[in-house]
Amino acid sequence: MEPSGTNLFWLCILVLIITLLLISRRRSKKTINLPPSPTRLPFIGHLHHILFSIPQIAFHRLSLRYGPLIFLQLGTLPAIVISSAEILREVLRTHDVIFSNKPVMTATLKLSYGGKDMAASQYNDPWRQMKKVTMLGFLSMRRIMLGKSIRVAEISTVLETITRHIPDDRHSKSSSTKGFNFSEMMNELTNQIVCRIAFGIKNDKKHYQNSRLYKLLRESQRLMGGFFVGDYFPWLKWVHVLTGQRRRLENNFKELDEYYTKFISHHIDDLNSLDNQINDVDYDLLHTVLQLRDGSGEANIFNDMEYVKGLMTDIFIGGTDALASTLDWTMSELLRHPTSMAKVQHEVRTVVGGIRNKLVEETDLPKLRYLKQVIKETLRLRPPAPLIIRSSISSACKFFDYDIPPTTRIYINVQSIGLNPNQWEDPNEFRPERFVGDEATGYKVGVDFDVLTFGMGRRSCPAINFSMVVLELTLANLFCFFDWRLPDGMEADDLDMEKTIGFTVNRNVPLWLVPLPPSLTDELVTD
Repeated sequence: MEPSGTNLFWLCILVLIITLLLISRRRSKKTINLPPSPTRLPFIGHLHHILFSIPQIAFHRLSLRYGPLIFLQLGTLPAIVISSAEILREVLRTHDVIFSNKPVMTATLKLSYGGKDMAASQYNDPWRQMKKVTMLGFLSMRRIMLGKSIRVAEISTVLETITRHIPDDRHSKSSSTKGFNFSEMMNELTNQIVCRIAFGIKNDKKHYQNSRLYKLLRESQRLMGGFFVGDYFPWLKWVHVLTGQRRRLENNFKELDEYYTKFISHHIDDLNSLDNQINDVDYDLLHTVLQLRDGSGEANIFNDMEYVKGLMTDIFIGGTDALASTLDWTMSELLRHPTSMAKVQHEVRTVVGGIRNKLVEETDLPKLRYLKQVIKETLRLRPPAPLIIRSSISSACKFFDYDIPPTTRIYINVQSIGLNPNQWEDPNEFRPERFVGDEATGYKVGVDFDVLTFGMGRRSCPAINFSMVVLELTLANLFCFFDWRLPDGMEADDLDMEKTIGFTVNRNVPLWLVPLPPSLTDELVTD
């Protein structure tokens, strides 16, 4: 059957369109000097690299092959991935503002009340006001010192609980020495400390892990770390309805909002009660924020209760899980490296003078140099937030000699920076001694580009001082009061070190440990 004239006409038009597209694509490749990039697939681009893998691990593998600055097409979204501290440092010198805004991601946008929190907000006046109030009511050195009694009380309670798990026969290999869920206990501890200091909330420890609030927060973590197709193909957001993701997100948001409303109502009652004089220790961040409502000037944003709830989201989701994750990974690494465990135990017990059952105090922390090296090495090797995402740039710019198109999203692979073989000798090995001399300088956000757990630039985490006090004080007392081993005859090589996929990277399998009384002699073990 011969083709009609109409069919031939449309066939010619189709061939012409395809030809023009190919010419246009070829010209664009000649005129735009993009960073190195792997071969892309039709329609999805490079999205297949992260669909069935942990994103930061997939990006790291690509960086080893294509270099520390690569270009990816993730669906309709152009993106660059930075995997080198040197490149990041140079880029920040000239493009710091670009790294100050956050992208619009489906789950994060919903759970942050439309970006009305510090983590998801754009770099603007509301963000600056939220940071100022958070520092004033929660993270200033004065507030950190006022929270000392709470930290001591909560850590003491945990030590008492762990003591009850010491087996009668410390050398027993029977099933009765299966120990306790260390991961769960660290999650409870950090939640208690953060929520008591920030919100005056004291959870029922016996039931917290089974509580609805705990399950909602874990679901929030999964949602914010999950894959939403609409984030990469905006015209496919309707798919979230079919997958059930929208309903999950809406239900999670609704229930969390009800909890926030209840907590806020309790604090408003505190402030309205003439007979209730709140002392300095009990006067928390939520009291500070609520007293600013109905004010003028900078306080105006808190007349919108969603900003108050947005800050609560930051603390609940961002504040507690990262601390618990770091405690978990630090203990996991030390169990696999007994020489390092012996060193840190010896250091801690020497600082307290060898006195049994003596709490390590916050004034002792500056003396614990090796402990600081251990924490820093853990944060390098297993950062709790391994991928920093910044929003699309508004206009084209240059990174080094490469052209960066507008709307490009920026991924800073913290995990890859910590594993960069050009920066670290044997980067996959746990070796705290690599930080000898650095522990005295602490963690200088914006200067310390090799370990980026606390972010960088204008959007760096303001909770660094608070976090380090909690981490160091908790670990120091765990190493002072107990020796540790794995349960049921497990060896260090049997320890499952797989990670979860989520907003914060946790152990895939909870860590179970058997506590033992501290050794009678604490001789320093050397390699």
